[in-house]
Amino acid sequence: MRDRRCRLQTEILPWAADDPRTQRLVLETAVDFLQRGEVVAYPTETVYGLAVPAFREEAVEKVFTVKRRSRDKPLLVAVRDREMLAEVASSIPPEADRLVREFWPGPLSLILPRSGNIPDAVTAGGDYVGVRCPDHPAAQGLIAQLGEPITSPSANLSGNPSGCSSPEILRDLSGRIAAIIDAGIAAGTESTLVDLCGDVPRLLRRGAIDAGALIPLLGDLEEFSDEQAPAQRDILLVVCTGNTCRSPVAAEILNGRLGGIISAESAGIAAEPGSGPAEEAVRAADALGYDITGHRARGLDDVAWDRVAMVITMTHLHAEQVRDYLGVKPDDEGAARILPLGDLVTREDLPADVTDPFGGTPQDYRDMAGMLEDMICDAEDEILRRLSEEGAK
Repeated sequence: MRDRRCRLQTEILPWAADDPRTQRLVLETAVDFLQRGEVVAYPTETVYGLAVPAFREEAVEKVFTVKRRSRDKPLLVAVRDREMLAEVASSIPPEADRLVREFWPGPLSLILPRSGNIPDAVTAGGDYVGVRCPDHPAAQGLIAQLGEPITSPSANLSGNPSGCSSPEILRDLSGRIAAIIDAGIAAGTESTLVDLCGDVPRLLRRGAIDAGALIPLLGDLEEFSDEQAPAQRDILLVVCTGNTCRSPVAAEILNGRLGGIISAESAGIAAEPGSGPAEEAVRAADALGYDITGHRARGLDDVAWDRVAMVITMTHLHAEQVRDYLGVKPDDEGAARILPLGDLVTREDLPADVTDPFGGTPQDYRDMAGMLEDMICDAEDEILRRLSEEGAK
């Protein structure tokens, strides 16, 4: 008997800008969720963020699961003011103080030495932490009501655009988070990110505050170019034909088994972008305890290929089609990263290709989902081995 997953009903908490009583009730509800270990989306002046108490490692771990985010990518932390910053950072250099006085609260994030209060999960085990002080009454109120810093990664599945409204967040995270504090549409421009832990301040991300406004307070500002950073291959891509049945089910199963190691996403060779999952596929996945209701189809053109570590296809033909799309020849080095699921299994009773149940009976869809779960379970060690080899390159 398979364990059935407990799914949330994501609650919308409308933020009333001119109604303090409603605001108080919204914050009380949101904080109650946070204290019970649930994740809440909240508005900032840039994009919506995902909150859990930043000092509680078990809660922080849940953010990675919800976002399907790799554990080697740190999370930003949100504080209410300079006093709370001292709880997050072990030291605050003069440059940071100048920036805080000028731009906080506001869309400026700083990288500083972490304090002992910060769990390893927040910083991916590193010595530094990213901190911001959001300029939105809902964000400020949430931190104040909770009485401690909260996490502040964008409210979306990793690899997707940052959530700027409740509909966008629900599309990615419905059933995965407890609530959304809905204050309408956010501006959509990320915060400017500055690293103050080196000899010279570095601009890591351009954002809402222009870099030119920072230089008078810093004296010097080095810009970090993308060429200086190694490519982060943190996506395991699953490919079928229409991306409404086999590949979304397979990706959800992979996330259930490999969540935190890598983020599994899906796409289709001939997908109609934006299409929802097939109803029978939803039911078949649900019977196994997986939720694909929020999935929306996308084609190969919509994939962030520079972040894809490995491609698993449903059939051998799909693998050939992906190689053709990418211009990868069978004997090229990159061909080893594009494989049908059937080539990764060891059991002889498992098929070489996963048959498309389109047009079939509900039982055909249930058989498909069960077969995918069996194949992924059998292939898991081989998938991890190949991902480890790819990460070592």
